[in-house]
Parts: sequence; C-alpha cells; structure tokens
Amino acid sequence: FVNICSIYKTNTFHNGICLEMARFNHSCWANAECVWNDETKTRDLVALQDIAKGDEICHSYLQKLLLYQDRQKTLMEKWNFQCFCRLCFLEEDEMQRADLIRLEANLFDKTLQTQNSVCNSSV
Repeated sequence: FVNICSIYKTNTFHNGICLEMARFNHSCWANAECVWNDETKTRDLVALQDIAKGDEICHSYLQKLLLYQDRQKTLMEKWNFQCFCRLCFLEEDEMQRADLIRLEANLFDKTLQTQNSVCNSSV
C-alpha cells in the first residue's frame, strides 16, 4: 500500500493522474510544457523549441519563477531527486544570471498576458 501511495504521489498532476504524461522526465530548462486542452479535455505536451531527433523531451515539474535553491529543495522534498539539467549545472554566477533572465522573461510574459486580457475584455 505504501508503494502504491508513493507512485501516486510522484506521478499525479493537480487534476489527477495522466499516465502518458507522467512518463516524461523533469528539466528546469524544459524543451516542452504541459498544457490543458479545453477542447479535448486532455493534458497535452507542447514543444517550447525545436527538438532534435533522439533528444529527450522534458518538462518542468515546477513553477517557472523558482530560483535554484528553491527548485532543488522542492524537487528533493516532493520527488526525492536532485536536478542536474543544463540550467542547474551552470557555475554559481551563471546560475544567478540565468535565474534573473528567467524571472525577467516570466515577468514580461505576465505583463503581455495582462495587457492582452485587458485588450480582449474591452473589445
């Protein structure tokens, strides 16, 4: 029973178990993202960049705005592993720089989404 609970805990999404989606590995520097498809009522995986044949497809198990230490802590606490993706493998100053760049990009994305929402609601 404990084993079943562990498998469930490490393979669920906030809205249930997605058996095929749970098979993809994590990367803080993901090349794909899980999205909910309202039309088909399924969780889909969408490429964030071109993925070469033979490259592993990874999505992030985490929120986009977490810094290095917070990412590592959450991964260890929830999934019991340490990430060694290309973002986490950077030298200390490079990690801080990459984290800042990601924060800025996410803030920019949120600003655009807010502006689009305002524009769409006024039409």
